[in-house]
Amino acid sequence: LETTGGALCTEILAGVGAGSVIGMSDAWGALTWGDVLAEIERQGRDAFVASVTPGGRPHLAIVWLVVVDDTVHFVGDRTSVKVRNLAATPAVACHWQVPDDDRRQLMIHGEASLVEDPTARRRLWSSGAWGDLAQWYQGPDDPQLAFVRIDATRASIVEQAGAGPRFRWRAGDTA
Repeated sequence: LETTGGALCTEILAGVGAGSVIGMSDAWGALTWGDVLAEIERQGRDAFVASVTPGGRPHLAIVWLVVVDDTVHFVGDRTSVKVRNLAATPAVACHWQVPDDDRRQLMIHGEASLVEDPTARRRLWSSGAWGDLAQWYQGPDDPQLAFVRIDATRASIVEQAGAGPRFRWRAGDTA
């Protein structure tokens, strides 16, 4: 849901405390997808992924979110709750941990999908983005290994836990 001014109500649920948005302007600065990718690199791999259970309840898991070919991915066991949830209901929200040195938050919303194409799975496996996956899986064709792709539809960066500048990107933005 969006307010008339464009501030996203879901961002309150995705990590911006409700108290921090009271009395704030609805003004948002513009971001490019390149800005979002640079912020992912700055924030690091540790992030939270929110999914929806079959019963409609929220589920939150910490994962290593990485960028391969300008797209956000994570890996998990095919039987894990997060992977099963996203396979059934692909709506996803990601939130990067707030570094100790500042209160800058990155949130991405989008659709998740399992990467099934063997060529794409080999490319992700060999990217090295997750370190040595062979510690846990037998190879890119291991049936337990799930590569999850996140096709972002919007992203936002808020500073000072929502009290500072706010920036937003949406799929299809030309800026």
